[in-house]
Amino acid sequence: MTRSLAPLITLLGIAACSDDTVAPHNPDKLWLGLDGSEVQVKLVPAEPDPF
Repeated sequence: MTRSLAPLITLLGIAACSDDTVAPHNPDKLWLGLDGSEVQVKLVPAEPDPF
């Protein structure tokens, strides 16, 4: 009985992996922005003000 269930489980797993969702768009350029102090930075999508 487990041999007959293996293909069914495989097909259900493949069917659950749909590619219908739109992937989020990555920005073309990332900038280093301050993250709370002068020594900690993070990546930001827009150019930060000069400091």
